[in-house]
Order: sequence, then C-alpha cells, then structure tokens
Amino acid sequence: MNQEDLKNLMGWLQAIYKEAQETRGATIEMRRNVQMIPDIRENSMHGSKDSGDTERILQDTKNHLETRMNKLEDMLRDISSHLKDIQSKVDHLK
Repeated sequence: MNQEDLKNLMGWLQAIYKEAQETRGATIEMRRNVQMIPDIRENSMHGSKDSGDTERILQDTKNHLETRMNKLEDMLRDISSHLKDIQSKVDHLK
C-alpha cells in the first residue's frame, strides 16, 4: 500500500464513521418517540376531551417515525455501499 492508498482508505473509513454516528443519533431519536406511544395510548383510552387531538398526535407520531425509519434505511444503504467500495479497493490493493 502506498501513501495515496492509505489516504483514500482513511477517507472512506471516516465517511463510514460519520454515517454510523448519524444512524446512531437517528436510532436514539426514534426510541424516544417510540417511548411516547404508551402516553398517547393512555390519553386516548381515558377519553380525551378532543379526540381530534389524539388522532392528530398519533398520526404525527406515525409520520415522524416512518420518516425516521426511511432515513435510517437510506443511511444503512449508504454505509453498505461505502463498505463494498472499500472492500473492492482493498481487494484491488492485494
């Protein structure tokens, strides 16, 4: 491996690390939102004065979680792509 190859490999590894950190942050946020679901369920079971609020909260939560899951799936695809690229570069260096 020459100096340029090492520099390229470090760049790829840094990109993967950044993607992994973003994925971890998104996962933590999703868990926080999932933890809100029991409160929402409890409020709806006790009969909210305005059932429209409960429906809106449930729909907003559902939409938010779906958006976050889509973003996580995109990040995981990006990480997988980076890993495949690194693997091909490493195989090329062998």
